[in-house]
Amino acid sequence: ESITMYEKMASKNPTAEVLNVLVDAYMKEKLYDKAIMIYKKLIDMNPKKAAYYGSAAYAYGLKGDPDRQIEYYRLSLKLDPEDAEVYANLGAAYEKKGLYAEALKAYTASYELNPDATQVARKIPQMKIRIIQQKQKELGDEYLTKIKQVAADVAKKEGYAAVMDKGNENTLKI
Repeated sequence: ESITMYEKMASKNPTAEVLNVLVDAYMKEKLYDKAIMIYKKLIDMNPKKAAYYGSAAYAYGLKGDPDRQIEYYRLSLKLDPEDAEVYANLGAAYEKKGLYAEALKAYTASYELNPDATQVARKIPQMKIRIIQQKQKELGDEYLTKIKQVAADVAKKEGYAAVMDKGNENTLKI
């Protein structure tokens, strides 16, 4: 009922105050598409207000659109490059996408702006570990692919069939 009332008010007199109340109601009701539409109106009304971009990014994240979430956090930071919270949120968005190097950069920027942010401080070594793990996995996969190719070449040359078995461990059966 209150949403309907604010929608009517927003259609007659779309002030930032009315739109902010309406967008808060949409967010509480998990109507993220409608909230994003209102954030875009607020951005059109005041394109230099970083908080609107950050709020839109948050809504995109809740909607499950991490690419737009990252885009809007970055737009917010262009307007306010000193916002430690937005850097932390950007780091979380990158982390969710598995972009650990980018997450590390964002978390580091956040921590440099706000060294008291203990949760962000804990994320920095976590991202370093994830980057190492990701690299190890990539190298392991690359090594396994090379071994498979060599084994297949040797087996073919000798007249055998090579089969890679990924059971509990990687074994080669010829």
